[in-house]
Amino acid sequence: MVVAVFAGVAVAGLLASFGVERLLHAHLQRVLTDICETDARSGFFVAVSALTIVLSGALASTATTGYADPNAVGFDLLNGALTQTRIVMVGLLGVVLVVAFLLIGAIRRFEDRHRPFSVPPPGPMPPQHSQYSPAPTAPGHAGSTQ
Repeated sequence: MVVAVFAGVAVAGLLASFGVERLLHAHLQRVLTDICETDARSGFFVAVSALTIVLSGALASTATTGYADPNAVGFDLLNGALTQTRIVMVGLLGVVLVVAFLLIGAIRRFEDRHRPFSVPPPGPMPPQHSQYSPAPTAPGHAGSTQ
C-alpha cells in the first residue's frame, strides 16, 4: 500500500511540474525574446527553464521522509503522503522563485542597456553645469574691444 501511495504522489508531483512549466512557457517565451533579442537565444533559455522546472519537480516528487513503516495504513500513510506532497510544493515553489529572480536581474540589465542617455542622473548638478551659471562663450569674442 505504501508503494502505491508513494508512486501516486510522485506521478501527481510530476504532472504538477509539467503543469507549472506549461503555465509559464508562453510568458517566458515572450519575456526572454525581448531580453535576448533573438528567437534562438530565447528558445535556449526557455528550454533550460522548462527542464529546470520539470526536473526539480521530478526530484522533489521522489523525495520523502514520511513513510517510516513499510506497512503503514491510515493516518501514518496519510502523514507520509502529505510530507511527500509538501516536499513537491516546496521544490516547485523554490524553482519558480529562482527563475523569477534570475529574470528580474536580466530585465534590470536589459532596461539599463536600453535606457536613453539624455536623462540626467539624479542628484545635484555640478557647479560648472548649473542651470543658473552663464552659458560659456568662446575666448576672445565676448566683450573684447580690440
